[in-house]
Amino acid sequence: MRTGWDVGVSEGSLLERLAELAKTGDVLGYLGFEWDDYGILSLWKDELLVFGADVFLGSALEELALLNFHLLEVTPPLDLGELRTGKLMDDPYRRALAGENFDAFMEEHVIVSLGSYDPWIDLHIAKEGETLKVLSLEWYGRSQELYFEVPLDEWLDSTVRLFAMVVRDFERMKETLLRYGFSDAPRRIGKYRALLRLLLDAHPIDVDALPPAYAPWEVEGVARTASELLFMGGAEGARCVLDTLRNPNHYRLTLFRIYGKLEVLEGLYRALDEPYRSEMLAHLSYLYAVEGKPDEGLKIAREIGSDSGFRALALGLIRAEDYETALEVAGRIKSPWLKGEVLMRLYSERPELEERIKEIAPEHARVFIEGRKKRAL
Repeated sequence: MRTGWDVGVSEGSLLERLAELAKTGDVLGYLGFEWDDYGILSLWKDELLVFGADVFLGSALEELALLNFHLLEVTPPLDLGELRTGKLMDDPYRRALAGENFDAFMEEHVIVSLGSYDPWIDLHIAKEGETLKVLSLEWYGRSQELYFEVPLDEWLDSTVRLFAMVVRDFERMKETLLRYGFSDAPRRIGKYRALLRLLLDAHPIDVDALPPAYAPWEVEGVARTASELLFMGGAEGARCVLDTLRNPNHYRLTLFRIYGKLEVLEGLYRALDEPYRSEMLAHLSYLYAVEGKPDEGLKIAREIGSDSGFRALALGLIRAEDYETALEVAGRIKSPWLKGEVLMRLYSERPELEERIKEIAPEHARVFIEGRKKRAL
């Protein structure tokens, strides 16, 4: 599994709080700033984003640790609260997502939101031997719901590495936080560090092999400099600045923060190494579609030939209200999850395309459409 994170505190936000302190003199309000409670977490299984949300980052780490202790059948050494558990009611759509595996979720199972701001975004997790069966539910619409399975060791390796890398980013931030007067930063970081040590005792990973840590303002600086160089026509210079980041997560974050004309961005994206080249060209196909240049987007999606490229293009076409072309592009997507997401969004926008959508829709998307029709009666 690939993981991603973004610590949501910028140096600009710290300066804004300092300016507010100078204006109001509210020291307690200033020091009460929860700098560790802003961020984004994402989990990927192959090409699929299986969890992605704005989160209370500190809470997310604690819930992730509690979940992993549970999966390892280790009693948490610290009081981290209790994991949520529950049972799902029978539901035709969700049964279509999980197939015969849905019965596991009608029994008591673990439910986590990983600190999500939105209380409805949940991962429902049923452990069967050395495999985790997971329903990723709610999100921002049923089109994003999906089912996947992951070996227990793969889940633990990925999420313990994620935990370690977020904590190391926090440590990288410590000196700056202290300069801004947040004297509790060492204590908070120490708590996460202690949790990490306990996780590593239960499930060791090679921490020394992890990529370097970066404070969010270091990533911001790289994005700003690269954007300036790109504006001056220096795609090669922008690439050189990008390459100073040696952590794949921060590299990806920076790429999405570089702005410019689409033709200029294309030059930068084509200069990248894989997998970043294909990932960003897929994103570019979306941007071309949104800007009313579907032919350019289609040319790129065909070139990279991946499901993620056709999905990005189709979603851009839906946003641009080019529904007929979006339907044609959706037909090229092989993954039932990515195809289903696109077709369900398309149906929500243009229900009169129902029959044509159902001709190419995977089973769960057809069940979704039939359910919507019944509720509308």
